[in-house]
Amino acid sequence: DFTPVKYKSKPTTKIERQIPPYNGFGSEEDSLNSTLGLVPKAPQPNIKKFMEKDRQGLESNVLRFSAILITDDPINSERKFVISYYLSDDTIAVFEPPIRNSGGKAHSFLLRNIVIQIGEGLLTEHEIMTIGRYYSIREQLKTDICLILHLVQEALRKSTFEDFTKISEAFMYEDRQRTGFLPVQESRNILKGFQLPIPNEILDEMISNFLGADGQVAYRNLVLGMNWRENPVPHVDVKHPLEVNKAGSGEFPVKKVTSINYIAFIEDLFGKQE
Repeated sequence: DFTPVKYKSKPTTKIERQIPPYNGFGSEEDSLNSTLGLVPKAPQPNIKKFMEKDRQGLESNVLRFSAILITDDPINSERKFVISYYLSDDTIAVFEPPIRNSGGKAHSFLLRNIVIQIGEGLLTEHEIMTIGRYYSIREQLKTDICLILHLVQEALRKSTFEDFTKISEAFMYEDRQRTGFLPVQESRNILKGFQLPIPNEILDEMISNFLGADGQVAYRNLVLGMNWRENPVPHVDVKHPLEVNKAGSGEFPVKKVTSINYIAFIEDLFGKQE
């Protein structure tokens, strides 16, 4: 039998190496080198290019361009920038010189670094989640006011805080019209000024329960609710949606994201359209 026998195996299909996306740690060159072997190696610079394009006497080998912001804001439209492109390593730096009589100081708008061209870089999953978290609209969870006041009074009682008269005087001093109401941020600043041993989450939740119809804080009722000496709140069993840790402070559960405020995202990205 002279039937030919194949002594060579069929050529195997070459599997193309897939490079994982940039994970956000270090530079993109570092992330790329970490996928090329078991032992990551630092990226090697182009020494030949560096020696040819590095500063030599008065030859800086740096391309400089003047730039301005494209915006309708009259303040930002006056800002000027100097963009420096370094030929030795293809890095870019942006410097903002001072403007006379503006009060601003000269500073580095962008430190020297490699900048990805628009269209080349894709957002990673982590970056997308970060943007979504920033522009998220979260579900509002309503907490029992008795539970909030119980936690506040317990914290004030353990720290032997009793200067409620001074808190009332501070509120009345800021309330020049004697309306009994103050804005939320101003009320929060007054309470923070007394260095109360209350976590920010509980403080904000307490203030939100004493808002009037116009969105301002009824500070008289707020101070009365905090006064553990004259108006003690009965003990409340701690249940969802507020849990108390070992130190006695409260921790709110993470509110669920219901939707994304895409209008605010587009305005921050492209500017507000008239």
